[in-house]
Amino acid sequence: MQNNNLEPLLKKAEEQEKKYEWLESADFYDEASGLVQEDYEKASEIHERIGYCFLRAAFQAETNEQFRRILRQSADAYKKTISLFQKTETEDKEAKICHAKAMIAYVKARLTPDVAKRRKFLAELWKLENDALKLYKKTGNQLAIGKMYNNLSEWSREKQFLESRWLELKRLIIEGINYANKAIKTLSKTKDNYELARAYCWIIVHYGTALYFRALDTGDVMNQQILELRPRKKGLELAEATQDAYLITRLKGIGAGSEL
Repeated sequence: MQNNNLEPLLKKAEEQEKKYEWLESADFYDEASGLVQEDYEKASEIHERIGYCFLRAAFQAETNEQFRRILRQSADAYKKTISLFQKTETEDKEAKICHAKAMIAYVKARLTPDVAKRRKFLAELWKLENDALKLYKKTGNQLAIGKMYNNLSEWSREKQFLESRWLELKRLIIEGINYANKAIKTLSKTKDNYELARAYCWIIVHYGTALYFRALDTGDVMNQQILELRPRKKGLELAEATQDAYLITRLKGIGAGSEL
C-alpha cells in the first residue's frame, strides 16, 4: 500500500518542480519520505531532493527573513540526508555524504554577511565537492562525475563574485571554463540532456565573463575551442528537449547576438 502511494507523491513533486513551485514540491517529497522510513537509501534520496527544493525556493523569497528561514530548512534537510546516507551500504555513499555536507557549507556561505566567513565556507564547499568527485571517479559513475564537474563550474562562479585581485579572478574564470568543458566531455557519454545543457550554460556564462574582463585573447586556443563547440545552439537544443524553462530562458539570454 505504501509503494502504491509513494509513486503518485513523487510524480506530484516532480510536476511541481517543473513549474518551479519549490515549496509545494518539498511538501510532496516530505509526505513521500514518511512512507519509506525503513528504506534508508530511498529516504536519503528524497531528503536530498527536499534540501534542493528548499534551496531553490529560498531564491524566490520575497523578504530577507523568508530567504534565511527557507535556507535553514534546506540545511536541516541536508543534515537529515547525511544521517540517512550513513545507514546505507551503497558504494557511493561517502561521495553523496560529501556532496550533502558541501550543500550545507553553501547554505552557511549564503547566510553569513561576513565576506571572510563566506570565503571560508566556499573553500569548505570546494574541498568537499572535490572529495566527492574523487570518490565518484573510483566508482566510474560518469553521470555523477559530470554533475560534480558542473557543480564545480558553478561554485567557481560563486568564488568569482568575492574576488577583487585580477590574476586570481582570471584564474577562477578559466577554472570555471575548464570544469564546464570537462562536464561537457563527460556528460556527452551519458543520456542526461539536462546536465549536459547545464554544462553548456555554464561554459557560456564563464566565457561571457572572460570576454568582459578580457581574460582570454581572441587568438587563444581555449577561445577557439569554445567557439567551435557552438554551446548556445547545442545547449538550447538539449534544454528544449528537457522542457526546462529556467535553462531555456538562460540559454536564450546569455550569449545572444554573439558568435556562440
